[in-house]
Amino acid sequence: MATVIFDLDGTLFCSHLCILTAVKHTLKTLGLPPVTDDLIMSLIGEKYAVFASRIAPGFHDEALLWKIYTQSERDTIKHEARLFDGIPQMLVMLKKEGHKLAVCSNGSMEYIELALHSTGTYDLFDLLVTGNEFHSKSEAVAYILRELPNDCAVVVGDRFHDFRAASDNYLPSIGAAYGYCPVHELGLCTFTAYSAADVHAFIRQITVFSRLFSDIILRPDVRVIGINGVDTSGKTIFSENMQKYLVARGKKASVLHLDDFHNPAGIRNAGPNEIDAYIQNAFDIKKLIDELLKPLKSGQSINKTLECLDLNTDTFSSRRHYEIDKNTYVILEGVLLYREPLSGYIDYKVFLDIGFDEVLRRAEVRDVPQYGPAFLNKYREKYIPIQQWYLEFCLPKSKSDLVIDNRNYSDPRIVK
Repeated sequence: MATVIFDLDGTLFCSHLCILTAVKHTLKTLGLPPVTDDLIMSLIGEKYAVFASRIAPGFHDEALLWKIYTQSERDTIKHEARLFDGIPQMLVMLKKEGHKLAVCSNGSMEYIELALHSTGTYDLFDLLVTGNEFHSKSEAVAYILRELPNDCAVVVGDRFHDFRAASDNYLPSIGAAYGYCPVHELGLCTFTAYSAADVHAFIRQITVFSRLFSDIILRPDVRVIGINGVDTSGKTIFSENMQKYLVARGKKASVLHLDDFHNPAGIRNAGPNEIDAYIQNAFDIKKLIDELLKPLKSGQSINKTLECLDLNTDTFSSRRHYEIDKNTYVILEGVLLYREPLSGYIDYKVFLDIGFDEVLRRAEVRDVPQYGPAFLNKYREKYIPIQQWYLEFCLPKSKSDLVIDNRNYSDPRIVK
């Protein structure tokens, strides 16, 4: 289970409702000029000194300003406090799943406790920390990690302070896009969530990535990680998110897609039996091994561009540049991976497990809009029989170091 470190304003708490009211009341009471809502919103999450200097530049009685503001804010929170949609339910579920929950906010402890008590969520948290007691939010997060030690931890926030604190502590971060984060700052987080459900899903995925990470760092022989499964099992998304996780943990990582090494249609469809033809000729395995996997196996670095097949045009018009040094983890994703000669070049094997009913359901969502309803017959008559052959004769699950039930993208479960 994970230690989940939440920012408060804009991540859990709809603080703008209270802050806007309190700032306007404060400025009016002191006879100071009003400021725009946009300015106030841009300052949510800042430390108080920055906040005060921007809403009341040149006003020197900071103690009076703070007294009036906090009293107004406190009164508003008591009557109008609310969390973002889905947050209360998500917090309850995270506790039931056994995660440790913490709040790390630049607000005062009084403010944090009032917001959580007023929204009925105070008892769900294991630790509350105010950034005002530290030089930076990075230091505050480091303190939480000492108090709630865990190999799996994540920061959930909505501003660059949160993402920097995660990065400084080699943690992944989840950016709450539903909060107050400017679009350009979302590029600093590891994963972007557009709802409380997204946050929960990423936390579940991170627990799986953490387990995988713990395995591979204990094995110095691991350089190439395989991500395998039947068609539509989620290999590409899992691989790309795994790469982001590894980078957040301070490692270099690169993703290789087996699909980039397809043979032209004339080769992969040659012969009277299209199933056998695909099994034998779908991919240029020799090119993948000679150009990339064999050099990687011998400890070499790679810096080259390859001409790869564009499946839509059936021409070698896709250029893929590979820059992989000796300290880079390589994530190879694709179908039919765990068979010779490919299997021998993969040091750690992951299998994403879904049933064929789920394959057809996902294919209907993903492929039918582009190729039409008849495309499902291709799954029934070709792709599923190919995968059935692979599961029976190549036994990819038994060869895997980690088997993940991926029937639910948002809730992957380790089953082996």
